[in-house]
Amino acid sequence: MDQAWIFWLVLSLLFLAVELGTVALVSIWFVLGSVVALFASLSGMSLTWQIVLMLVVSGIGLIIFLMVKDKLNIGKNSHVPTNVDALIGEEAVVIEKINALDNKGLVRVKGREWRAVANPESEEIEVGEIVKILSIQGVKLIVSK
Repeated sequence: MDQAWIFWLVLSLLFLAVELGTVALVSIWFVLGSVVALFASLSGMSLTWQIVLMLVVSGIGLIIFLMVKDKLNIGKNSHVPTNVDALIGEEAVVIEKINALDNKGLVRVKGREWRAVANPESEEIEVGEIVKILSIQGVKLIVSK
């Protein structure tokens, strides 16, 4: 029996190790192609056909992935705000007057209290008003009416 299946097994494991190390969804398609070639080897296909199958399956998988990755929001644009970043754009309630002269102000958002400053800085915001969180600088929220 042809021993090429050992080569395809080792190759697929190497591609899998690379994928697990990078998690980029690029070498996973070569894992798939190598596994297809492994089964082709076990079924008795010639080495030429095994190589062709490996390249075709890997190439098709990679091309399809590249075509749909933007629709699936995979890659650079897949940032999901977490923790404090998720507060940007949210509304908060002023619980201590925001005053630029005293550099004071406190808001409550999602059940937590945060120091806040107004944008523009000259703006004063009274207790009870609703503000929108524009950004975060250190441990202070930058807010506006």
